[in-house]
Amino acid sequence: CPNKFNPDQRNTDSQDGGDVCDSCPEDATDTCNTSYTAGSFITTSGGTLTSSNDNITMSVAAGATTGSSFAFQQAATSDLKLKTGSTSLLSLLIEPSGVTFGAPVTITAKFDAAGMTKSQIKNVSFFLKRTDGTWEKLSTTQAEINTDGIGDNDGVCEPGELCQATTLTSHFTPYDLGVPDA
Repeated sequence: CPNKFNPDQRNTDSQDGGDVCDSCPEDATDTCNTSYTAGSFITTSGGTLTSSNDNITMSVAAGATTGSSFAFQQAATSDLKLKTGSTSLLSLLIEPSGVTFGAPVTITAKFDAAGMTKSQIKNVSFFLKRTDGTWEKLSTTQAEINTDGIGDNDGVCEPGELCQATTLTSHFTPYDLGVPDA
């Protein structure tokens, strides 16, 4: 995609001309769910990436990077349930992995709280996968999406409502949004 600014030309899967243009930046077969992908070069001024289905947003604060290609896609599988007893709502692969940022990056994902208990909703959390294969639960906030026309629009995520979870991170690894089993 010659019209997209991409000076570092990061190309994680070694095909399709770089992560910012690749429909599946972590998958050389391009079989990922492309509605959960996004890519862009983010400068020192910061910026935002949003998936085409508007369910995932990543906000990079000014000063977080000296300029880098950022990309994410939905992961095909997750071992979160096996390792923590939590069911995966959404697994993400995010680039650039292994880089520590100068300011926290905000990740927000929408989820449907239908069929969840209040206790499960309160414990919906982002998890990051450590290099040793274990999962670390991150501090996560949950809120009702007040513009969706569903629920009571009080800002509190409750059963049957469309909600969002938000976390801050200083580096990328595989991430998962999980809910404890009932």
